[in-house]
Amino acid sequence: MAVFVPLLGAAALSVALSSCGGGGIAALALGGVGTGGTGLTIGTVVALGSVGVDDHEYDSQAPQYFEDGNATATPATVVGLGQRIHVETDAADNPLTMTVEPTLVGTIQGTPTIHADGVTGSFVVNGVTVVTNIAPAAGPVTFYVGLTDITSLTSGTRVEVHGLFHGNAGGTGNTIQATRIALSPVTDTTTRITGVVTGLTQSAAGESFQIAGSGMTVQMTSATATEPAGVALANGQVVNVLSTTAPSGTTIPAANVRIHGIVGTTTTVAVEGLVSSSGGGVFTVDGVAVDAVAAGLPAVHDGDAIVVTGQEGANGTLNASAIRTYATQPAQVSLKGTITGYVSASNFLVRGVPVDAGGAAVTTVVGGTPAALGNGVYVEITGNPGGLGQGNVVVAANVASSSVPPVGAVVDYLGTIGGFTSDKSPFTLQGTFGGVTNPTVTLTTNVQTVNGTEGNLADGKAVEVEGTVTASGLTVYSVTFLGSAPTSSDTNGEVHGYAAGGSGFTVNGIALTLTPTTLFYDGTTTSTPPSWFTDGAPVEVNYTQSGGQNLAQSISFDGG
Repeated sequence: MAVFVPLLGAAALSVALSSCGGGGIAALALGGVGTGGTGLTIGTVVALGSVGVDDHEYDSQAPQYFEDGNATATPATVVGLGQRIHVETDAADNPLTMTVEPTLVGTIQGTPTIHADGVTGSFVVNGVTVVTNIAPAAGPVTFYVGLTDITSLTSGTRVEVHGLFHGNAGGTGNTIQATRIALSPVTDTTTRITGVVTGLTQSAAGESFQIAGSGMTVQMTSATATEPAGVALANGQVVNVLSTTAPSGTTIPAANVRIHGIVGTTTTVAVEGLVSSSGGGVFTVDGVAVDAVAAGLPAVHDGDAIVVTGQEGANGTLNASAIRTYATQPAQVSLKGTITGYVSASNFLVRGVPVDAGGAAVTTVVGGTPAALGNGVYVEITGNPGGLGQGNVVVAANVASSSVPPVGAVVDYLGTIGGFTSDKSPFTLQGTFGGVTNPTVTLTTNVQTVNGTEGNLADGKAVEVEGTVTASGLTVYSVTFLGSAPTSSDTNGEVHGYAAGGSGFTVNGIALTLTPTTLFYDGTTTSTPPSWFTDGAPVEVNYTQSGGQNLAQSISFDGG
């Protein structure tokens, strides 16, 4: 589930823009940065190692991480490829907070349309049309999680969609170009919708409005939080609405309504999205008004995928100083980290992302030590999600490896704790990692944990740690407690194809089998499948191979 971290409010400033071929969007530049922040990047996660958002790469150790709508910080592992994210920065462009914000959450209505290529298509969630993309020149390529590609989608499938909004106030042609489509657990009751406000009315029950073109009505009450606080809604605004329940017919009861915008920024702002309402150098991107009349900026057209950089100007408009078009600089995924879940050169994980490097030559990281691909090997990979049957895999175009990760690299290691004295003192991770035996682990002040707290740290505890390499060991900012000591066979991802009472399921395309001795762990251990073990659940699985089967030894919850 994802919900929004409250941001500082600002006066309502709107700019009515004329549209090419449709009504205008009132692009309110609101809801920019929070306390201490001066800059803002709004875009798509295209790189992991450092966190890459469009043209920017940020230190993954420094910020606090949030899921949109939840003011409690969460582990860095919440950030995934293809997600929409807000990065609040200081005056030196250092990241302070990163907030993940899904675009749509709900069930697919009707049968998805699959195009003749068998790879692209469209479907509808909460009345909003979602289109997929395999062309890097049109924006980030759609990445699937817990699904293989669009052919995995059926009517009633529950999904979380991240994507680029395109539309107009009339709602005609309003769409979301998906950057990520994730199978959502059936136990998740939240609803999310993004679009243009229309038909805003006030009644005794509270304000209500429609999302243009969707047929859905959003009902607000006195308990609904509006971001930024104190700003009145208006027709034509682009909003993201969260509900903690499923729609009642065509009505969505709103818990949070957030207006898209950038007010409050004083340094650099970057916004990625599809151009809407383009005309005369003035247009909107992600609901933000953009003035791009400055000399030397490229011409853009309705529907173009761009990243626009500049500063907040009069009336909250983003005054563009640079525009990158995906047509001239296509999207590419970058992954930097240590290999986990290694099966073969065409099947392993980096930062939890499945990778197929079977067709790529392996070089050596600059200054590194040559190494064949395998668990624990540090790699730097570029590529993009694949086509039919591989929408959930990054197909590597370039691979560089090293048995010893460079200082400053982000690594992901599974091991057991040793030398523990107290939760504020360094300990060791038992084993050999990156050429170092029993490296010293120092926790950051903003460390986050899964399946436990710092108070659960103890000798012999099985953990997965994420952190950066230092000259003296590891500086760790995320710790996940595991149900058993890691084995040579391990994978993590979303559960798929599991039926309650059954024994078979898959994770990252690996067929796995439950046994009577399989242990489930989420802070407590049980041998009975818990309620959270459903399709779409994020898990870490240790397994052994026997009789041609992959037998699950332990399954640990891997959520935030």
